[in-house]
Amino acid sequence: MGISAVLPEAHVVHLVQYWDDGVVPSTLRVRPRASVGARVVLRVLMGVLVVAAAVPIVILWTFPTPGWWFSLMFTVVIGMLVVGCWAGFLGSLRRGRSREWAVGRWAELLPAVRPSPGIVLTRDVATREDGAVARFSLTVASRDGSRATGVWQPQFSMRGTLLQSQVPGVGRRCGCGGPSGRSQRIRW
Repeated sequence: MGISAVLPEAHVVHLVQYWDDGVVPSTLRVRPRASVGARVVLRVLMGVLVVAAAVPIVILWTFPTPGWWFSLMFTVVIGMLVVGCWAGFLGSLRRGRSREWAVGRWAELLPAVRPSPGIVLTRDVATREDGAVARFSLTVASRDGSRATGVWQPQFSMRGTLLQSQVPGVGRRCGCGGPSGRSQRIRW
């Protein structure tokens, strides 16, 4: 159940299902960012999509149709499909950069991270129609009083579902970790 969220304060929040007391996770269990080659191939495919969408739009406006409204309606539909594909693609690139930053930041500070007990202060759970958890956020306070918030959402590749009873409740003990001698904290 690992996921990382990059917060404005430059925290790395990594939610894990099981915690061994006194053991700091050596790596973040997140899906790696797509390789440079895969990103290039996807950009080329997105360019092909734009060209492929332009062909029917040109045909709609150059050949006879039942009316200008018909051409406009299908131009909007095709255009929205292209915009939606590009939005998803750019969002996945942004999430990949975020995960890459979190993994690098964790590796950079790992030698100085010391585990400490924490407690869940707030919990916000959103469920799907079937009762499975669609998303949840937790705010955690460590022993020294510092706080961090993490958000979990299922990945498309995730097998199974998460039930509400599996989400840590308010007041539940959890683990936090942060670099010793620094005010900035890293939590998992």
